[in-house]
Amino acid sequence: MRQAFLVFAFLLLAAPALFARDPSFNAQNYKPATDTGNYLGLYGSRPLQRGQFSLGLTADYSHEPIILENPPGTKIRNIIGREIGAHLHGAVGILDWWDVGLLVSAAPYMQFFTAAATSETRIRMGDVLLNSRLRLVDNESAPVGVAFVPMVTIPTGNGASLVGNNQFTGGGMLVVESERVANRFSVALNAGYEIREFAVLSRDGAGNPLTTVNDLVLYGLGANLA
Repeated sequence: MRQAFLVFAFLLLAAPALFARDPSFNAQNYKPATDTGNYLGLYGSRPLQRGQFSLGLTADYSHEPIILENPPGTKIRNIIGREIGAHLHGAVGILDWWDVGLLVSAAPYMQFFTAAATSETRIRMGDVLLNSRLRLVDNESAPVGVAFVPMVTIPTGNGASLVGNNQFTGGGMLVVESERVANRFSVALNAGYEIREFAVLSRDGAGNPLTTVNDLVLYGLGANLA
């Protein structure tokens, strides 16, 4: 209870400053699952059992994730040339059909190009993601397992460096997982939607929006072979 009060107090105090920033776009599109299950970076339909917990650290590398192009598609220059992402993720089982998770992302190394095309090496904090997984259908007693994963992101990242949304976002994901074939093979589909405020990333000389980002469609497909 004390920890929950502290988190609520932090959000209450931080909200004015967080909402005061212009919406941006988080270029860290890879957001691994908060538990270390059968699928690399994806969710299975079975939550952690009551009292179980999972903790992991995942890293990824992006080459030119954000570039500036002219309308025909010819590259002008990089915005982010190279980026290493680090993701600390954990989850804990509350009930046998329900767990909660936390994902803390950062960019310990990124090559960022300013508006003057000057290259800078930066270390940036990313957004924090909180989620929950609720099992709707158990794939041990049905042909497929189904779970729902609601989520919310907290704008702790740096939007100016494109490692944060500068806004709260929320959404949900549906997880559909096959039953285990011969107790060796299964597949899982993750599909969802993230609601976020309209963000303008670039404008023309007259100040009209050129590049904009709104809501996002989320998806992933994975397989596991024992």
